[in-house]
Amino acid sequence: MSEINKKFKLKYLDGLRGYAFLMVLFSHISNERGLLFSGYGQMGVWIFFVLSAYLLTHYFVYKKEAINNPKEWINYYFRRILRIYPLFIVYLITAHFCYNFSYRDIFNIAILNKGNGGVFWTIFVEFRYYILLPFIILVWSQIKNYWWILIGSFIFMVLYLYKFPFWQDQNS
Repeated sequence: MSEINKKFKLKYLDGLRGYAFLMVLFSHISNERGLLFSGYGQMGVWIFFVLSAYLLTHYFVYKKEAINNPKEWINYYFRRILRIYPLFIVYLITAHFCYNFSYRDIFNIAILNKGNGGVFWTIFVEFRYYILLPFIILVWSQIKNYWWILIGSFIFMVLYLYKFPFWQDQNS
């Protein structure tokens, strides 16, 4: 881990991420076996999303010189893709053999063109945030009155959720 990443890593939040992961895992197990944790997965996903958004944004907010450095943004995208995409592709290949996904479905899911109504919806939400974050940070860094950021963020969130309701099936 580089010195910069060590400096901006918030170790105490790793435990919370682990807790959110366990909530999702136990919820999925409970859904198949009718155990106590059924339904807790949604809360775990929300915790994970909020925490991930905070941690990704934290670096650029506190290291202001990184905002205008194209190398930082290239590094950011490269790290995001390498962290998620290889395992995602391995899962898709496994799904092809285990669940008879067609090659066309695998391709469309791999290029983030469509979901299958299953667990893939989270990948689409994550990558949308990864794509939007640099633009949000760049705009945020130019605004001096933070009330406009709060109002603009709220309006953007409402419009985004109206256009892309994450609680509905991605195929609808």
